[in-house]
Order: sequence, then structure tokens, then C-alpha cells
Amino acid sequence: MNTTTTAEGTTIEEKAQELCQWVVDSPKFVEARDKIVAFLQDQDAQLLYRAYHEKGMEISQRQHEGDGPTGADLTEFENLEEKARENPVADAFMNSEAEMNDIFTTVTKYLQRTLQTGSVPTSEDFADSECCGNSGCGCG
Repeated sequence: MNTTTTAEGTTIEEKAQELCQWVVDSPKFVEARDKIVAFLQDQDAQLLYRAYHEKGMEISQRQHEGDGPTGADLTEFENLEEKARENPVADAFMNSEAEMNDIFTTVTKYLQRTLQTGSVPTSEDFADSECCGNSGCGCG
């Protein structure tokens, strides 16, 4: 890895490690990780989630190939999601998976904007570009 030194005498790698440590220590991450570990120890929850996930992937593949999902496909997908959500461990895993994705997306978004603009972005810098973040854009 490139160990470019910052103005403060630290390397980019050291700063990246500090950010990673902060993420790992954050209560949001710890809680999500604990729920994921519980999921990995629960075979029933895994089976429910796997069925839901595989149906979603099947629907996505059909859409990619130009075939839309049938009504039966959508009904089955919704039923599988409902069953997975009824299982507290699978539901917690699904929520934790979303939390982990949010952490990744936020860090990536900020780093990308920093590299593009050469300055540290603020949350206001993203206000106009947010979509599917409860902004009412209708893309969800």
C-alpha cells in the first residue's frame, strides 16, 4: 500500500487504520456485528434468509435478461421476505446487513467526494444528490 505522508507526518495508511478502528469501535457497528454473528449460528434463520435472497437474485437476473418477474414470483418473494422478517434473528440480520451497507456507502461517498473536489465534504454537499434516502425522490 502507498504510504504517502500527510502534512502532519502521518501516513495515509495510518489515517485509514484510525478510521477503521473508529468504525469497529462504534456502537452501531458492534451491535450490527453481534446480530450477524447470532445469525451465523442459527440454521433456521439462515435457511429463511437464503430462500428470500435466492428468490430476489432470481428476479433480478430475469430483469437483467429483459424478462420481468411474474405476479407469482413477486408474491413468492414477498411471502419469503415476510417469513424471514418474522424470524427475529433473520430480521435482525437483514437490518444489520443494511447498517453495514450504510457505513460502507457513507465512508465511500465521503472519500470519493474528497478525492474529486480536493476538499472535505459536509453533509450539505450531498443534500441535492441524495436518492433513496427518504428524500422523496421516488426511486425506491
